[in-house]
Amino acid sequence: MRRVAWAVAAAFVAVSCAGNPSSDDSASPLTTVVDCEPVPDAVCRGAALAGADLSGRSLVGIDLRNADLSGANLSDADLTQAVLIGANLAGANLDGALLARAALDGAVLSTASVRGTIFSNASLRNVDFDGVETALAVATNAVTDGAKPADV
Repeated sequence: MRRVAWAVAAAFVAVSCAGNPSSDDSASPLTTVVDCEPVPDAVCRGAALAGADLSGRSLVGIDLRNADLSGANLSDADLTQAVLIGANLAGANLDGALLARAALDGAVLSTASVRGTIFSNASLRNVDFDGVETALAVATNAVTDGAKPADV
């Protein structure tokens, strides 16, 4: 297990879905922001939130597994203990977001902005950080096994 410590200052900053959230990973994907109202501890697996403005929102414990958040604005959002396993965050703005103890295994963060983002104690296994300036984020005690590029 590889742990890293990135350094930089950061900002501090739950989601309920309409419809029938399911406890299994094969739940049918939600398709719009209307289908997934971001609130604490919501289950929004597979939600289509590309380009959504979720800046400054409290999304503590939300399950956004396999969600499409490409190009979304999550700046200053609180995603503590969020589940973003397999999520597409390519090109997303995560500046100042708090992802402490979040699970992002297998997520795609290519070209995302992470200035001041806190990934402390997060699981970042096999995350794609291609084109991301990871030195601008804080990842104290984060697990980064298999993350790309390898210098994460």
